[in-house]
Amino acid sequence: MSETVNVTFEGGFSRVPLVSSYTSLLQKALAGGSPTAQFFQYQAALAQFVTWLNDNENAWTTTTDKYGNPIAFAMWEWEGTPIALVLNISPTADTAGPQMRAVPLPAGQPATITRGGEPCHIIGQAAVNLTIGGVSFMVGNTLIISTSAVGASMFAKLAAPFLRAFWNGAKSTIAQCFGIGAEEEAVAAAGEAAGAAAVEVTEEGIVFVTAWTPLVFFTMVTAFAIAVASYFVLHYSYHNIKLVNCTPFDLYWAQPYLAHGLMSAAPMTSKDDFLFLIPAVANIAPSEGYNPVPMATQVELAFQSASSMSSVGYVLPVSVCAADEAKTQYQQAALLFDVPWSGDNSLYAQLTGGSFSPSDLEKMYSSHAGKYQQTAFSSQANFSVNGKQQTLRASLTFDALSGEQKMPNGSQEGFYYNSLVTFELVS
Repeated sequence: MSETVNVTFEGGFSRVPLVSSYTSLLQKALAGGSPTAQFFQYQAALAQFVTWLNDNENAWTTTTDKYGNPIAFAMWEWEGTPIALVLNISPTADTAGPQMRAVPLPAGQPATITRGGEPCHIIGQAAVNLTIGGVSFMVGNTLIISTSAVGASMFAKLAAPFLRAFWNGAKSTIAQCFGIGAEEEAVAAAGEAAGAAAVEVTEEGIVFVTAWTPLVFFTMVTAFAIAVASYFVLHYSYHNIKLVNCTPFDLYWAQPYLAHGLMSAAPMTSKDDFLFLIPAVANIAPSEGYNPVPMATQVELAFQSASSMSSVGYVLPVSVCAADEAKTQYQQAALLFDVPWSGDNSLYAQLTGGSFSPSDLEKMYSSHAGKYQQTAFSSQANFSVNGKQQTLRASLTFDALSGEQKMPNGSQEGFYYNSLVTFELVS
């Protein structure tokens, strides 16, 4: 009777490397207006790239990198801008051999973990890297977790089938992103992609049964759907936020106070469960990279009006907490965005050492909506962590204050606005 080993692929956060090529773009974008609009031009390139991928079955190439690790990639050029989506499978130090090279695990990640009360082994990683113009805009690292230890020779045999499974899941996300118009549809699409990636691999009389957490594919589904404007086909006013955590603290967003409109996209783990965590900066090896670099986590949220004659307006609370089991809250931010049916957009941010109640958020919207009609705003607060003084800055932008903008898919215009939000320490 064959031995059965369960292999789970766990991951799903979208990260960006805090290297000069990205941070210089980020800092320029925080000026608001045209610099923010230029930052979000990656969406237009991504929209065309995803469309091209969906229309071309032969867009992908599978091979190995110079270290023997299997990769699948698609490359294209749009208006002189090179775009690449790369998937790869790599071993850990325990499963690497002469045929493959190990990629370090994220800093602080043990090689053995507990799942269901039983010890399990991290035998490798699956990674995705989206680059536009040579800059990484989305990096996702997924841990490959096995119920049994796996040697180097066995992992070398499993790597290619694992890559094909990952590739099937990625292709599923691309095919489905054009028909998504609500959060629950994105969750369903991620679940279907996870199902497409699930395979059984038999090697040396051992059956490896794989399962993927839908969260691995959810960030791809959401990013692609926003780029091709799937979320923005039914209503008149739209607002998309990219929130980047550049701090050593975990952030937790919470349900916003909605004065006008509705939330149409947000990180979720299942149909009824939001993923509120935005992890702290961590040292992680990027896809196709063997030296860990600081990686910031990013999330995207989307809002839209309830009708063609209404506005978008809300206040989003975000808590700043210790990145440990205690989760001590140091600050809470309230981020206000107002996209009126008529008139200029406005924004506002406030930090507190306490917490904002629902009535606080409502009052803040009533008193500040329409007050700061500008493309950039920031708020700072000082607090102490273990006796060390810290200064936190929350920055938010609009790419435009009024008028119709071209949507990322390039096929239509609408009252469509992007905002970049960053949290960073300034001392």
